[in-house]
Parts: sequence; C-alpha cells; structure tokens
Amino acid sequence: GNMGQEAVESPSDRLPYETPFGPGSLFAIRRDEFWRLGGYDYGLYVWGGENTELALKLWTCGGRVVMVPCSRVGHVYRVHLKENADRWPPPLAQALTDRIGLAHDGMWNVRGSPASNFTKIITRNNLRVLNLWVGETHPATLKYYRQTFDIATSESSLQQQQRLLPPEWYQYIEEMKQDKHWLYQQSKKSGEPMSRF
Repeated sequence: GNMGQEAVESPSDRLPYETPFGPGSLFAIRRDEFWRLGGYDYGLYVWGGENTELALKLWTCGGRVVMVPCSRVGHVYRVHLKENADRWPPPLAQALTDRIGLAHDGMWNVRGSPASNFTKIITRNNLRVLNLWVGETHPATLKYYRQTFDIATSESSLQQQQRLLPPEWYQYIEEMKQDKHWLYQQSKKSGEPMSRF
C-alpha cells in the first residue's frame, strides 16, 4: 500500500456475522428474549461462564449469536481501583465460596494445584454451565473434567469419569442439581441438551 494513507475498510468487513459466542458483559438482546431464556442463572457467581451460558441457551432454544463489528459499547468495571490497584482479579472472601457450596473438606485442586477462591468460582460456574446446558455425558463436559482435574484416562463413560473427580468437586456437582436456580434453568430448556457443536 501507500505509506501515510489509511486503509479503507470495505463494507463486507463491517457486516454482522454469526459467531459461537461473545462476551457476557457486552451484548444487546431484546428484553423479552433474555427473560424467555431464563435471564442469567442466579446460581452463577461473581463472573465467568455467563457468556457461554447465554450462547448455549440461545443455540438450544432456537436463537443465534451475531457480532456487529460497527457497534460501539462501553464497559466499566465496578471494582474500586484504589482498593485493589495491585490485585487482579480482586480478592474474594472465603465466606462467599463457603456460601455457594465450596466449603467441603478437600484439596479443591484445579490443574494439579490448590485453587484460589477466584479459580474455585470460575471452575464452579463452568461446571454448572456444562452440566446444565451441554449435559453431563457430553464429550465436551468429560474433556473439561479431564483437563481441569488432571484426570489421566481416556475412559468415556460418565460413571468412570465421576469416580476419578476429586470428591469435593463431585459432591458440589451432585448438590448443584438440587439448587432452586438450577431447577428453574432446567425448566427453560427446550428439548434435549445439544448433541454436537
């Protein structure tokens, strides 16, 4: 190209396009559709997993995710930078993780190391989304188990995988299925969990 001249963006580069999912904090959706899908799962805490949850809800309930390159969106974190200037993510209280089902005895290991409270919540949210919207026997869920919990096996059955999960995580998954917010989200699903991506 010519030096000093800006590249001209062609209209085709600016057209909306479908995508598997987008950011959970920067999106537009009709209010009636958001609530028809069950809104965000009140069982997800802090952040992490909400973008995947919304995309899976849309896919399984007949919707789609579209990126609009020419859109402009602002996003302001609600974290007081003066209080947490040296820390990201900000510290999370043990009382929060205890209250949401992560207080059981155990190592709470993720990828071979004891998990911080932040990692516990992200992992918890991902387990919730996968088990609820993809299904506990789906290959993607079982692959997540193997990668997240360092399960060195190619066994594919749910029972074999769950026997290998750390007991504290297995107990969390079982308790999660009785949660009132889980049951509400279950009621919003149309048909079976998706069988393929």
